[in-house]
Amino acid sequence: HYRADAARRANPLKILYAEANLADIESTRRHLAVHAAHIQLDSVTTGAETLSALRDEGRHYDVLLMDFQLPEPTALHVLRELSLNTSQDTPVVLVCNEADEELARQGLQIGASSFLVKRPGYLYQLPWELGQAYARADLQRREAALHESEERNRAILSAIPDLMFLLDRKGTYLDYHVRDEQFLLMPPSKFLGKNQSEVLPPELANRFVGCFDQVFESDRAVLMEYTLPVAEGLRTFEASMVKCN
Repeated sequence: HYRADAARRANPLKILYAEANLADIESTRRHLAVHAAHIQLDSVTTGAETLSALRDEGRHYDVLLMDFQLPEPTALHVLRELSLNTSQDTPVVLVCNEADEELARQGLQIGASSFLVKRPGYLYQLPWELGQAYARADLQRREAALHESEERNRAILSAIPDLMFLLDRKGTYLDYHVRDEQFLLMPPSKFLGKNQSEVLPPELANRFVGCFDQVFESDRAVLMEYTLPVAEGLRTFEASMVKCN
């Protein structure tokens, strides 16, 4: 519990609370101050103020906490506006009265992360809901960034004319890249998952092992020139080896 509390204090959540009822704002603020001090709360009272705060480039919020009965415009209108703005990815947690529970479910279809009914004791569940909403949104952002990075790396690799092979330190082939597989001397099924000693002539495989040792000792690229027999005769190759973390 101590480590979890320390982690929360080191990474506070900044919440925008859109709520027209000032008494609810104050009770929520007091509860969080006592039971979830890592949550920092700013408040607005209308839908127009909510959209303005989220569009303000000088402010950033980890989660939008919004009452379903928010006026001018309504909470559903705010959700629709946010769903149309591709640059706005702040997760939304709705709170509603019991009478609006079924209507609030519509918010999930529009883009809300979750909703919470204002039943007795709901404030004790609120920090968990806010934390979960932030965690899910953060995971989605990380996955999107990873996908973008992978797409960029694939584009870079596609522009490289040379053959590339990924091996572990023991010399086992893990992956490869080639613009046209006709440039490979053998099909991938015959070398992927196998050690160089099973694929290359023994003397050449030993030379590669020696080069790998140099790579891990110096962290610099190691060049090696070698020849292999092909259909047309002997062909000379140059390998550039670097460490990959």
